Amino acid sequence: MYLSLRASCFFKALALCLLLLLGARKEGYGQVAMERVYATSQTNNDCPLCLTIIVNNESNAVDQNIRTYSSLGITVLGTVWQQLTFPSSLSPGTVSRIKIGTGTDLLSLLGNITVQAYQGSSPVGDSEVLSSLISLIGGTDEAEVVFTPMNGATPVAYNSIRITSSGVALGGGLYIFDAYYLKSVGNDISCDDPSDVLAGSTGSIAGGLNPVENQYNSIDGNSITSALLRANVSALNKTHLTAIYNTLSAPGDSVKIIIQNPGGGLLDATLLAQQFALHTYNDNSDNGSLALDANILNLKLLPGSSDVQILTYPVSQPFNRIEISLGEGLVKALSSLRVYEISRTIQIPKITAPNINNGEINICEGEPPIALAIDNPVSGYEYHWFKDGNSESITGTSYIISSPVYGENHTYHVVASRIGCTEESESLSVIVNVLPQAGKPHLTITDIIN
Repeated sequence: MYLSLRASCFFKALALCLLLLLGARKEGYGQVAMERVYATSQTNNDCPLCLTIIVNNESNAVDQNIRTYSSLGITVLGTVWQQLTFPSSLSPGTVSRIKIGTGTDLLSLLGNITVQAYQGSSPVGDSEVLSSLISLIGGTDEAEVVFTPMNGATPVAYNSIRITSSGVALGGGLYIFDAYYLKSVGNDISCDDPSDVLAGSTGSIAGGLNPVENQYNSIDGNSITSALLRANVSALNKTHLTAIYNTLSAPGDSVKIIIQNPGGGLLDATLLAQQFALHTYNDNSDNGSLALDANILNLKLLPGSSDVQILTYPVSQPFNRIEISLGEGLVKALSSLRVYEISRTIQIPKITAPNINNGEINICEGEPPIALAIDNPVSGYEYHWFKDGNSESITGTSYIISSPVYGENHTYHVVASRIGCTEESESLSVIVNVLPQAGKPHLTITDIIN
């Protein structure tokens, strides 16, 4: 027994030395907190006396309000445009994003709508056809154009973007919400709250009901209010909500949605992938439908509710959009779905340490220091360690426990956060039990007899 304990302490000390010499392996991934800078002024070619060119509510496209929009339309063949200007010139390579919408089915007309960068009054770089930048679905839909002005393979500086439709009759069906670019910020901001949500459908619902109701309730941070998705009559149609983030996720981050089946009954974890679809995107690049494997996802009831459920699912590929959709030919697609919240959560850190087992570590009194370390720390993250219930933390990828004293057992907690972001992961804890050193039993003598 004595030799066994001594050997255990020796190998723990050796493991600590190796850990400190080799360092914890880091996953190469960086993330910067970002905020939006919107276009603030506009011009257009509206011609009220022409009776053919219509630009309505033009200032809504530069009001920095993601819910309002201008509308472009022509009643006969012609050209209509609106140009959105940023507060200053943007350096070459800066990516702009433009939120647009369609009030009618304009899917076949996207090839007649172009996006062109300007520097002052002069066009710069190549124009892009809208159909090459986004993939709208039929019916009423919203999308976000991602545009990097280029002259061939060379990025160009610019200060405004013009959206032009020519040669087709739009009928007032093209909406322009806002244009913006992202810039890094040094102060702590929210990175995992969605900045906007897009909604759309391939067609109308029988009876004139809206396929998507109260879309912004799904990103308002309130688990009481909800958006409602309705599937179209045809199973091949699609209705969607798509939450947009200003930053990319890190590997292992999770999609988290709060949902309810309006038809009654709890959603079954084994059937979710047949009832609705979850996609993640990197801008407009689809990462594919999540498998919603019952062995990986976490599905539980919202506290205080009997039928509102929280679904959490880890995603390995970087993403800045989450799409929930009904229809698309799913075998057992729901006819409707309430979506209370769409969010993204930071991966809970994992702790590695010598002889850790089910969240507990037994160490010897007086043995050399041991290290609790983050398994595969992510670059651009901070890890905050807490001892017992203390509010003060130590920041780092490891926590050193030195000079353990018999009987002083403690619980250590760690949370992860992105540098520059306010969100934290759920905490992970480990209990450290201090055993008596071999050969030095602790005795308590009572009832002494002289």
